[in-house]
Amino acid sequence: MLQKMRERAESDPRVRKDPPVQVEVTDLSEAFAQAAIRAWTAREDFAAVKSDLILAAHLLSDDPTRTLPPPRPSKAPDPSPALPGDRPLDFLRRKSAKRDRKPKSAETQPPPQAD
Repeated sequence: MLQKMRERAESDPRVRKDPPVQVEVTDLSEAFAQAAIRAWTAREDFAAVKSDLILAAHLLSDDPTRTLPPPRPSKAPDPSPALPGDRPLDFLRRKSAKRDRKPKSAETQPPPQAD
């Protein structure tokens, strides 16, 4: 069933390809097995992808041979927008030095007073 869940998440067009989908067993006993699926999506698609994967897990637990309904369409303008590190960040750019200021020279300062 875990392999079918991985295939379901990887085939969903709303799920990003990078980083890849991760599926791992988090708890196991004689009565049940618990797994975690980690998949990256656009913010607008998160809730729909999560509910679709929960529904798929429920349907596959009842009948592993069942055909699952197709994923819903994406609500995001682009299903794979750039990650935050892909764009240059303005606040990290070094500000240029102000060139209007002229350093105070010894000529403009009054000479030191002798005691």
